[in-house]
Amino acid sequence: QRKSFTWYAPSAMSSAKKSVLLVDDEPLVRECFTHILEDMGYEVRTAGTAAEALAAVREEVPALVLLDVNLGQGEDGVACCRKIREGETSRSVPIVMLTGDGHRETVMEAIRAGASGYVLKTALSIPDFVDRLEKVLRTRVPPVAAGSPAPAAPSPPTSWARAAPPGPP
Repeated sequence: QRKSFTWYAPSAMSSAKKSVLLVDDEPLVRECFTHILEDMGYEVRTAGTAAEALAAVREEVPALVLLDVNLGQGEDGVACCRKIREGETSRSVPIVMLTGDGHRETVMEAIRAGASGYVLKTALSIPDFVDRLEKVLRTRVPPVAAGSPAPAAPSPPTSWARAAPPGPP
């Protein structure tokens, strides 16, 4: 039996469940993040590949996408982020990139592709993870009218920019 993390009450949550699409090629990572997100009150759908992610977004646009930068087998999460941004109905959905390396170059590439933020998988406590997701949802990009160009990539929030890693070792 798993422990519940319901002791944290997310401030941006409404009474309605919000859906999250969690995209990661590692089943264990998907399982761990799914437990955390469900305990936060989110309805979680998962995908293990970029193709699965794009199909899931076309089927139903979630309130938030958590997308691994490196999806394995040569798949690129940053390219998947760009494709999500190209969709008429998904161009304004918040996308938080999950990364294991945290190199500034990788993070900035993701932000330029349209990511709303990033989470470093290896150095994050559950309360910090929850806080970052809630910040992204509070600063959600307004919807874009059909036929309009996709929005410019947002700048990372100031608190995230200060916490950005120094670059490659």
